[in-house]
Amino acid sequence: MELDLPPIPKRIESFDPSLGAVIASALRQNGHRSSAASDWVEKLRRFVEINRADLKSVARKRFGAAHYRQALAAIADTLSAAAARGLRSDLVYLNAALWALDAANLGENPAPAIDQNRPGRFAASTVRDLLERLRNGPVLDDIVSVDSESGWATAESLDVPKSGSLDVVVFCPQPRSLYTLSTLALLARAKITVRAVVVRRLGVSRFLHESRMHGGAKLLWKVWRKLVLQSSENPGDPSQTLAGLASELGVAGMSVKEYGRQIGIPCYAVDDFNGDATVELLQKLQVFCVAFTGGGLISERTIQSAGLGIINCHMGILPQYKGMDVVEWPLLEGVPNLVGATTHLMAKGVDTGPILSGIRVDPAHYASVPALRNAIERSMPQLLCDTIEGLQRGTIVPRVQRAAGRQYFLLHPLLEVLLPSALRHVIVRR
Repeated sequence: MELDLPPIPKRIESFDPSLGAVIASALRQNGHRSSAASDWVEKLRRFVEINRADLKSVARKRFGAAHYRQALAAIADTLSAAAARGLRSDLVYLNAALWALDAANLGENPAPAIDQNRPGRFAASTVRDLLERLRNGPVLDDIVSVDSESGWATAESLDVPKSGSLDVVVFCPQPRSLYTLSTLALLARAKITVRAVVVRRLGVSRFLHESRMHGGAKLLWKVWRKLVLQSSENPGDPSQTLAGLASELGVAGMSVKEYGRQIGIPCYAVDDFNGDATVELLQKLQVFCVAFTGGGLISERTIQSAGLGIINCHMGILPQYKGMDVVEWPLLEGVPNLVGATTHLMAKGVDTGPILSGIRVDPAHYASVPALRNAIERSMPQLLCDTIEGLQRGTIVPRVQRAAGRQYFLLHPLLEVLLPSALRHVIVRR
């Protein structure tokens, strides 16, 4: 029997804070049986996560300065109720509830003015209980074994269009990208012709956008690490890092333009991979495909101009783990066999395009999550190169992603601190 819920608004702008309390109560009583409630909770989760960087200002605009905290608290009530249904599979709702509480300035401990009947009180109490359960580890008592392919290896395959050229173009996110340099060196070793490298400029508008998304301090460190130090995401054994791979390939310390000049590949600087200059270059070159080594979202127009398409190497196992922090999420959800990387053709949705190939990495072999991330990052240029070579030879064919998995977002710090214990649990169980 479906729950008797108020009609779900077509747009989040029409959200009534009182609706959050109604749905939260319904979820606590009988949420598993209500598709309407589940759809609404997922809508709220995406609203919070997508707007995370500006959630407070977005909420002020949509709910009004006088009511935005109440609305965010009611949203947190709903999300935390969803998380409490089944903690292992619903950690994503706990994550979103934490971000919503932060934006409402409630955190784990709501202000004394928030009484028992006010929005946010239930969320704060529930979040405390759930975090305590996670710290004690009961959610990880059973490691679940899940087939990493989930049917995609036998899913519908797509024809690879016949092309007179097997040449490629490489998209590069910044002038000194270790990922791009390593990929170029491996493509050269495989005798795959690269016609051009398209490098995205580091303009003011891009800097301001990424500063808003990641925070000024984090962005400055990222720029310093990648452009000046040319170091891997995390320090570690060079044999297990992308920086170490670049050094082994003889490209460390170089700019992409310098290396391109050395091996005879022209480099073109653009503000945006979706601009006219990029599309016109792809249409002129008529290449087999584009190798994507980072640089933002890609438009349908650019994808349509890229021959077979634009190949991305995603640091996660598709189709289950789309989006962000998908090395960490499987550890928290108790499915460590779903850690690895997947190559796929880029499409309009996030990590939704046809799957090409992939690898799995056993977390039990690594002493820390940063070391695990380093190992996967190091493997990605080779996987990208092997995928292109397999497509050219016909040993790899694109396979349609089935409607499985979900999009994940940035882990909240209160969940992030649980990762070392989650990894230790995996190691002990092995």
